[in-house]
Amino acid sequence: MAAVSGVSGMGVVYPFDIIKTQLQTRTKVDPNFVRSVMSVGRSIVVASGVSGLWRGFGTASAGIAPQQGLMFAINDWAREYYIAKHPALKITGPEELCAGTAAGIVQLFVAVPYEHVKIKLQIAPEKSASQVIQEIGLRNLFRGFTATFVRDVPFCLVYFPLYSYMKSSYMTMTQSTEEPLHIGILAGMMSGMIGGAITTPGDMVKTLIQKSTRPVSTIGTFQRVIQKEGATALFKGWNTRVLIIGLSYGIISGVYELQKRLLA
Repeated sequence: MAAVSGVSGMGVVYPFDIIKTQLQTRTKVDPNFVRSVMSVGRSIVVASGVSGLWRGFGTASAGIAPQQGLMFAINDWAREYYIAKHPALKITGPEELCAGTAAGIVQLFVAVPYEHVKIKLQIAPEKSASQVIQEIGLRNLFRGFTATFVRDVPFCLVYFPLYSYMKSSYMTMTQSTEEPLHIGILAGMMSGMIGGAITTPGDMVKTLIQKSTRPVSTIGTFQRVIQKEGATALFKGWNTRVLIIGLSYGIISGVYELQKRLLA
């Protein structure tokens, strides 16, 4: 179910993902350096046409489906496991965090290679997915694993517990017996935006590591960014990332909840 939700969300926000990658990989010394989302989007369209905003979408779709499916499935399984242990059928805060952590760790084994290929496609429009995979090599597909861990596990630690809390708080405050679909959408959007903003530095460093053609360390990349451009550069593209995550997780949450109801 989450696989379909993930592709739906990605389809809406993918052009902004291309723009975010360009923002994060351009430095102040780059002759093509621009700060605004609109300027980057315009430069992509001028260079590659409107289709340039969808470069690598096929590969991204093929990766996001199993990644989102795995992440939501693991979180749901862990939550159900913990809920079943309590007579009141309620999950505690620490257990919510454990479920989110498990989801974040397991999905890394899909997220890292697919995002590595996606980023290479986004910065090299003339290459196909098969050419990129061949150039990266199977041994290097998991480059950026640590940086992706730094980004995704904290995101899941924020997103899943906050998403659950927002929905349960609404039910408690309104004393409703049935949760409206739009509450799940809003909870997913807000939780995603907060988690996305907090984890932008990890996303920035992951992008730079996977863009590189040689092995570089996560800590070393953090240090280089701060030394060359200052600590604020770690949040480069944060507004675009927040928009991407907010919209996509609003859609993902809505589609996921709708599918669960239809299949119940």
